[in-house]
Amino acid sequence: MQMRKLLILPALVIAAYAAWPVAAAWQLRTAVKARDHATVESRVDWVTLRANLKQTVRANLTDESKSPEAGFFTRALKRTVGPVVADRVIDAAVTPRTLASVMAGRSLLDETGLTRKGGGNAPTPAPAPTSTSDADGDPADDPLAPRRLRWAFFESPTRFRIEAVDRRLPGKRVVSILALQGLSWKLVDVYYVTRE
Repeated sequence: MQMRKLLILPALVIAAYAAWPVAAAWQLRTAVKARDHATVESRVDWVTLRANLKQTVRANLTDESKSPEAGFFTRALKRTVGPVVADRVIDAAVTPRTLASVMAGRSLLDETGLTRKGGGNAPTPAPAPTSTSDADGDPADDPLAPRRLRWAFFESPTRFRIEAVDRRLPGKRVVSILALQGLSWKLVDVYYVTRE
């Protein structure tokens, strides 16, 4: 009996530790859906997130600058000016409001209530949300719905990875990385990966 008690305590500690980043991700999801920008701000390491996004954009621009289809001038522009412009755009655009909008599957135009159709310049009202819901009561097109989750696992004891299907880009998954910082899990990176 004493041995069983000794085994139960470590099992409970491990289960609690495993549930901790899941609870943090759920709180971030709830804040994004509620557009609670203060909570979103507290659940994200903004300095690290911006640095990781800049690194991802630089790598993509470097890959594109090697493309033989692009002309010499285009390649040189992407290689020299692209990273500087991208860095400034990320610094200005990656905020609690924009992150919440993008994670919730809304573009910045959707946020203002306007979208553009086709190639026209005239804004048109955004379509009304559908009333179709899944089992959790979330709209069927909700990008944060739990049914979009494909993987959630520890990359290391202090890094937790979540992969979800992107409803707008078939074959793509949104990867979110949470890192343990002090006594809380914070979002530190978001990027796409291609999955078949």
